[in-house]
Amino acid sequence: MNSLAVDFVRRSGKFESSIAVALGTAKVVGSATTVLVRSKDFVVAMQAIADLGVTTAIDVHVDADAIVITYSTTAANYKVYVPTCTEQGVRSGKYFKQYMPNTVLAFEDYDDQAEGDFDPE
Repeated sequence: MNSLAVDFVRRSGKFESSIAVALGTAKVVGSATTVLVRSKDFVVAMQAIADLGVTTAIDVHVDADAIVITYSTTAANYKVYVPTCTEQGVRSGKYFKQYMPNTVLAFEDYDDQAEGDFDPE
Protein backbone atom coordinates (compact mmCIF):
# COMPACT_ATOMS: atom_id res chain seq x y z
CA MET A 1 0.00 0.00 0.00
CA ASN A 2 1.20 3.52 -0.78
CA SER A 3 1.73 5.73 2.23
CA LEU A 4 3.30 8.93 3.41
CA ALA A 5 5.47 8.32 6.47
CA VAL A 6 5.86 11.18 8.93
CA ASP A 7 8.47 10.87 11.66
CA PHE A 8 8.68 13.46 14.42
CA VAL A 9 10.27 14.31 17.78
CA ARG A 10 13.91 13.95 16.80
CA ARG A 11 16.46 13.60 19.57
CA SER A 12 20.07 12.50 19.30
CA GLY A 13 19.67 11.90 15.57
CA LYS A 14 16.71 9.51 15.97
CA PHE A 15 12.96 10.00 15.61
CA GLU A 16 10.89 8.96 18.61
CA SER A 17 7.46 8.90 16.93
CA SER A 18 6.16 7.92 13.54
CA ILE A 19 2.87 7.79 11.69
CA ALA A 20 2.03 6.53 8.22
CA VAL A 21 -0.81 8.08 6.25
CA ALA A 22 -2.31 5.65 3.73
CA LEU A 23 -2.61 7.06 0.22
CA GLY A 24 -4.95 4.32 -0.98
CA THR A 25 -4.91 3.97 -4.74
CA ALA A 26 -2.82 7.10 -5.22
CA LYS A 27 -0.40 7.06 -8.10
CA VAL A 28 3.22 7.01 -6.94
CA VAL A 29 5.92 8.06 -9.37
CA GLY A 30 9.61 7.60 -8.64
CA SER A 31 11.37 6.19 -5.65
CA ALA A 32 10.85 7.09 -2.02
CA THR A 33 12.40 10.40 -1.02
CA THR A 34 13.38 11.29 2.52
CA VAL A 35 13.52 14.95 3.51
CA LEU A 36 13.57 16.95 6.71
CA VAL A 37 11.12 19.81 7.32
CA ARG A 38 10.51 22.00 10.32
CA SER A 39 7.41 20.79 12.13
CA LYS A 40 6.01 24.31 12.46
CA ASP A 41 6.01 24.60 8.65
CA PHE A 42 4.48 21.17 8.03
CA VAL A 43 1.77 21.46 10.69
CA VAL A 44 0.44 24.73 9.23
CA ALA A 45 0.09 23.13 5.79
CA MET A 46 -1.67 20.06 7.21
CA GLN A 47 -4.01 22.18 9.35
CA ALA A 48 -5.05 24.20 6.29
CA ILE A 49 -6.00 21.02 4.45
CA ALA A 50 -7.95 19.76 7.47
CA ASP A 51 -9.85 23.05 7.84
CA LEU A 52 -10.76 23.56 4.18
CA GLY A 53 -13.37 21.68 2.19
CA VAL A 54 -11.01 20.05 -0.28
CA THR A 55 -12.87 19.05 -3.44
CA THR A 56 -10.10 17.32 -5.42
CA ALA A 57 -7.40 14.77 -4.92
CA ILE A 58 -4.44 16.05 -2.95
CA ASP A 59 -1.17 15.80 -4.89
CA VAL A 60 2.10 15.61 -2.98
CA HIS A 61 5.40 16.15 -4.79
CA VAL A 62 8.71 15.95 -2.96
CA ASP A 63 12.17 17.05 -4.02
CA ALA A 64 15.33 18.00 -2.13
CA ASP A 65 14.08 21.56 -1.55
CA ALA A 66 10.36 21.33 -0.79
CA ILE A 67 7.24 19.29 -0.29
CA VAL A 68 4.66 20.71 -2.70
CA ILE A 69 1.01 20.03 -1.85
CA THR A 70 -1.61 20.83 -4.49
CA TYR A 71 -5.40 20.74 -4.00
CA SER A 72 -8.59 22.67 -4.73
CA THR A 73 -11.64 23.87 -2.86
CA THR A 74 -14.82 25.42 -4.23
CA ALA A 75 -13.20 28.83 -3.69
CA ALA A 76 -9.69 28.40 -5.11
CA ASN A 77 -6.83 26.19 -6.26
CA TYR A 78 -3.91 25.88 -3.84
CA LYS A 79 -0.24 25.01 -4.20
CA VAL A 80 1.51 24.97 -0.81
CA TYR A 81 5.28 24.77 -0.61
CA VAL A 82 6.80 23.45 2.62
CA PRO A 83 10.56 24.05 2.55
CA THR A 84 12.91 21.25 3.45
CA CYS A 85 15.68 21.97 5.93
CA THR A 86 19.08 20.79 7.04
CA GLU A 87 19.63 18.84 10.26
CA GLN A 88 20.41 22.20 11.87
CA GLY A 89 16.96 23.52 10.84
CA VAL A 90 18.14 25.87 8.07
CA ARG A 91 15.38 26.04 5.45
CA SER A 92 15.99 25.67 1.72
CA GLY A 93 15.36 28.92 -0.14
CA LYS A 94 15.12 27.52 -3.67
CA TYR A 95 11.39 28.19 -4.11
CA PHE A 96 11.19 31.22 -1.82
CA LYS A 97 12.25 34.83 -1.82
CA GLN A 98 12.32 37.25 1.07
CA TYR A 99 9.11 39.21 1.48
CA MET A 100 9.59 42.95 1.13
CA PRO A 101 6.53 44.97 2.17
CA ASN A 102 5.55 48.03 0.19
CA THR A 103 6.55 51.14 2.04
CA VAL A 104 4.50 54.29 2.16
CA LEU A 105 6.54 57.45 2.42
CA ALA A 106 3.72 59.69 3.58
CA PHE A 107 0.14 59.23 4.65
CA GLU A 108 -2.61 61.48 3.39
CA ASP A 109 -4.57 63.30 6.04
CA TYR A 110 -8.12 62.03 6.02
CA ASP A 111 -10.94 63.58 7.99
CA ASP A 112 -13.87 61.18 7.97
CA GLN A 113 -16.11 63.69 9.72
CA ALA A 114 -15.59 66.21 6.93
CA GLU A 115 -16.53 63.55 4.39
CA GLY A 116 -19.72 62.71 6.27
CA ASP A 117 -18.54 59.11 6.84
CA PHE A 118 -18.62 59.22 10.62
CA ASP A 119 -21.76 59.16 12.70
CA PRO A 120 -21.10 59.07 16.45
CA GLU A 121 -24.72 58.14 17.21
